[in-house]
Formats: sequence, structure tokens, C-alpha cells
Amino acid sequence: MLDTNEILIEALLDEVLDPSIVREAVEEAVCLITGRGSDDDPRENLERAIGKAEQERARLVFAIAAGGELAGLLEALKARETTIEGLRSELAVRQTQRRPGRADVATIRAEVLTLADSWRQVLAEDPVNARPIVTSLLVAPVTIAPVEAKRRWMLTGEGTLSGLFQREIFQKVVRPHRDSARRA
Repeated sequence: MLDTNEILIEALLDEVLDPSIVREAVEEAVCLITGRGSDDDPRENLERAIGKAEQERARLVFAIAAGGELAGLLEALKARETTIEGLRSELAVRQTQRRPGRADVATIRAEVLTLADSWRQVLAEDPVNARPIVTSLLVAPVTIAPVEAKRRWMLTGEGTLSGLFQREIFQKVVRPHRDSARRA
């Protein structure tokens, strides 16, 4: 079991918490948070959808005025009104959402990279207390199977960095330092 734990921790350090992999994941997360790197701005998409729905509504109003089938056109007009109202509500919510500024992004980047470094350190130096980190880095349980015709075992599993972005395993706790020497 000790060998298995060592192999698993080594694989997590090399394949999941590798500094270059972590940096790449952090930069991708920053792009998602800030909206950079995305060709489509959700707000612009909503504005285009509102414009399209308003054009459809205008055509329906024109068709009603021209004397088309009233029941079907009125139903379609109500549906467009509902669609426009929903899109405008969603746009209003998105416009009030604050995107992180440069200072926020720098703080996020630094905190996640520091957390990854501390996880690497715990895995490398304190494997006995690494269980919560290992659990956060694995997608599912690791399977151990014998390799045919050899006296070896194969570990199979899937790792993820999502745990790194979701929570801190080891909270920073400030404890006052007490002098163990008694004073007279």
C-alpha cells in the first residue's frame, strides 16, 4: 500500500499539479472570468437576440395590421413579447455583473498558484496528511489491477485541477505563539 500511495502521489505531482499545467489552467480560468479569449460577448449576443426578436415582433404587427390570421398571429406576438422581456431581463442582470479588474485577476492568479504550490509541498513532504488533496485532484477512485504475466500492478485514474479552483483544503489559521518556558 505504501508503494501504491507513493506511485499515486508521484503521478499527481507529475501529471496534474505540474507547474506548467497549473499555470495553463489558471490562465484559462482567468480568460473565462474576464471574458477575454472569447469571441462572443454574452451581452452582445443578448442584444443581437433582442434585435432579432423585435424585428420578428414588428413583422407580426404588420401581418396583424394587414389582416392575417388573427388568432395565430396574436399568439406568436405574445410569444415574441415574452421572449423579448426575458432577454432584456437577462441583459439587465449581465450589465450589473462586475467583471474583475486587473488587481482582482492578479490576486486570483497569485492565490491559486500559491495554493497549488502548497498542495505540491504537502504531497511531496507529508503524504500522510495528503488525503484531502488527493481526493480533490481525483475524478473517480483509482483502480489497481495486476499486470498479466508480471508481478506488477497498474494504477489507473483520472486527475483534475477543478478542486484547486473550488476550495482550500488547508485553511490558514493564525494561532498565537506561546512560550513553553515558564516565567517566574
